[in-house]
Amino acid sequence: MSNIETRLIDASLFSGSSDTFRNEIGGYWYTFDVDENNSSVNFRRTNVKNITSIESRFIERIYSQEGSAERFSEDSILPNFMYPVRITARDDEIKDDTHWKTVLLGGTWGNKTYNRIYSDNVFEYFNIRNDLPYDRKSANALNGVQVGNPITIGYDYRQYLPRYERRVRNLESEHLLPNFYILADLSKWTPSDRIRLLQASSLDNDTKPFGPIGQLYSRELLNFVSREENYNEIYDLFTFTNEKIPYVAPRYVLDSFKKIRSENTFLSVNYLTGAFVLNELSDTTKQWAQSKMQNIIFDNEAMSTFANFQPLQQCLPYYTFVSMPSRPVENFGKSIIDNKFSSKFVKTLYQVFNNNVEELEPTTQAFIEARDYYSGSADGTITNIKRNNASNYRQINYVDFLVYCHNQYNTDGENDNCLFIGNNTIDRLIATEESEAYRYSNAKNALNVLNDVVNFVENPNNIKMDEFQNLFSQELRQIETLAYRVEKVGGPPTGDSQTQNTLQNFWFMNTQDPKDFNFYDSQVRYGTDYTYTVYAYVLAVGVKYQTSDLIISSQLGCEDAGQVGLYFYNPSTGDNANELYDSSNSGTDLDGDTAFRIRNATISDITTQIFSSHQYVADFNLKYEPIVKVIEVPIFSKTLRVLDNPGNVLNVRPYQLLNDSKKIGFDFNYQNFSMKTFPQTITADDEDYKNNYLHANDLFDSSIIEEESVSNPRFVQIYRLSERPTSLNSFDGALIRTVDLKIRNEEKYTYTFAFTEDRIVPNQKYYYLFRVLNQLGELSHLTVIYEAELVDDGGYIYGIFNTLEVADLEQKQFESVSREFKKLFQLQPNLNQLTLNTENLDFTGTASSQVEDLTIGSAEDLIWDKTFKIRLTSKKTGRKIDFNITYKLNSE
Repeated sequence: MSNIETRLIDASLFSGSSDTFRNEIGGYWYTFDVDENNSSVNFRRTNVKNITSIESRFIERIYSQEGSAERFSEDSILPNFMYPVRITARDDEIKDDTHWKTVLLGGTWGNKTYNRIYSDNVFEYFNIRNDLPYDRKSANALNGVQVGNPITIGYDYRQYLPRYERRVRNLESEHLLPNFYILADLSKWTPSDRIRLLQASSLDNDTKPFGPIGQLYSRELLNFVSREENYNEIYDLFTFTNEKIPYVAPRYVLDSFKKIRSENTFLSVNYLTGAFVLNELSDTTKQWAQSKMQNIIFDNEAMSTFANFQPLQQCLPYYTFVSMPSRPVENFGKSIIDNKFSSKFVKTLYQVFNNNVEELEPTTQAFIEARDYYSGSADGTITNIKRNNASNYRQINYVDFLVYCHNQYNTDGENDNCLFIGNNTIDRLIATEESEAYRYSNAKNALNVLNDVVNFVENPNNIKMDEFQNLFSQELRQIETLAYRVEKVGGPPTGDSQTQNTLQNFWFMNTQDPKDFNFYDSQVRYGTDYTYTVYAYVLAVGVKYQTSDLIISSQLGCEDAGQVGLYFYNPSTGDNANELYDSSNSGTDLDGDTAFRIRNATISDITTQIFSSHQYVADFNLKYEPIVKVIEVPIFSKTLRVLDNPGNVLNVRPYQLLNDSKKIGFDFNYQNFSMKTFPQTITADDEDYKNNYLHANDLFDSSIIEEESVSNPRFVQIYRLSERPTSLNSFDGALIRTVDLKIRNEEKYTYTFAFTEDRIVPNQKYYYLFRVLNQLGELSHLTVIYEAELVDDGGYIYGIFNTLEVADLEQKQFESVSREFKKLFQLQPNLNQLTLNTENLDFTGTASSQVEDLTIGSAEDLIWDKTFKIRLTSKKTGRKIDFNITYKLNSE
């Protein structure tokens, strides 16, 4: 399965719900355990016109007269219908008329209590398929299993700009950081556009700071980008400049958007490291940014604009991103786009789901979410998972939403906390106008979309309800994604509870562009946690239905030709009532007999009394109408932080100073990048960085890191122990020195070589470990462990250097590993190695025939044919000599 197969089923369609009539006759869903770890859903089928498919204890048959359906409400703009239904009882299960009423309406009869079968509650029927993409890490774990394009929430760290990063670190709010889409949108205006707009404008020349294009944007936005008019070339920020390059870059490099092109723009060379750092925003502009950028809106035009852009996001020093497969736009989405309604739609969608519209406050709908997907583990095991989850999703009525849009043409007070990406257009002005200036255009666009909705649901091919059993089927109905939202939570914790804040929401119209959905967020700080949650706003078509006007039969006490005389009454009032189901036009049942017919035409009200082949019947009306909802469905959520990649390993050369200083030294050279797994760690902070990095990049411990550190090496860390380490964690707290690789008067570049020297005590072993921290303080790969010793042999001092790998640190533990002696020592096996084991000997045979069955030693671990290493160490000089001793049995 290329996606996570997901079915959303209204909770009222499940066994045990408040839809008691469905529970009785079938046509409901139920959950079941597949095994101890998995559960799934199944459908209890029914055909209400076929007696053998009704598993009810009390109801035998159901008859419906869809042909007599008529509208029950003229107030609704949507089609709505009502037709009569008759149910008949299993005569052998019903004792009398009062028992029949109790079975239908619930209560106590005799000494037994019954739950009601009939209910006049209003129910909504939603059964939709809404498959979700795998997330990137899950897809990586399913190596070898075909999955579709996954959803990825990640980041890209591309360029180290120290002055910019220091400035960002001290800003009051992420809202004050440069917004990629605002900057990129301004870059769409070419010089020819500026000339054309100048000629068409009332400006005599281009002397105003931003020219005629400035009339298409708010003054606050232009002040925000230009740093209060201190940087006026705001349309050229993504233009290439060779100001920092001592040669002319070839055209193919620029056209292919290589690193030279992306890292040498006016954005990074002049703006972020110059104007942004040096120029403070006014309080007015800050207030504007911190308010307007809480909700950033992308209508259809904005989405289309950025779908065709060059990869300008690569010019940013770093950013977070969301990438996922887009959903196709169908009937309802095309209607919004074709009627130029996307600006108003997304803006109002934000208002409604932000709980800003009292008359359209979202309600919560209970669904059972059934998922079927694969899961991979670190050892390569792939498992099929089936899970059912009870989920509550927010929703609104789409027709009510469109009616509100039609009537709400003055948006006074609704624009303080939101911002459209892009210049002022008619469609955006309609969505933000705080007067009646665009009343007609607003009403026309909204009405056209509303008419398309009505036309869709009036088509019987789209809402199939021509038979009663359609309401009790498992038919999937129309579903379509209209919009997306990306919620951003994070920043430094605030308040007494130290909780993170919802910083921004980004609202996107789903467009007809077939490309994947991509979103880039430049308003983030390095090393700060942000949680992104992606939502889809899914339009779902369902059916709202209700049974009403129940009347119940009672026997008259007469019969005719084997049929029972009945009359109907209203159980609420006890009054006699006319039948709802037309017995004179009932047709034939499955056995070919007339089901109901009038036998006494002399009665004044002939429909009040009937003769029936069934002793107990009941009539009610079924009311139904299509319902169109917009449901907020979460897709995926992830917390991550922007981090630089780990650094490279050092090449280390140890040496001894040939003088009386008793010093040793180490030369360092920063090696070139090579792809490896994540570096080994020493401290708890190292582990935090590792976990955050692997999680943010959707990697595993065994994953190969394919990107090198963006920032340069800055510090060499020197760890030293005077005792042999047992693991890398032994070096935690053993940092003795840090060597700074900074070049004087240089901010970005550093040395790649250095050295250190250390005075040590002779005839004492020391263990050294080295690594680099980059300019952002992130760790690198560790060197091997260097074992260093200065041997003082009667005044002659010489150095001994050995290297240890991590595997060399693992040592078996023995009770006694050394003994002291003066001149002589003797090695002798323990007695349990020498005892004779005669259990398998046959003492009636000859000695030569039994020698093979004689074993030597009773110990569990025998020494025979094993080699042991014995090391002698001089107390005076520390010199060593090793003996390899093998114990063998001689049977001669």
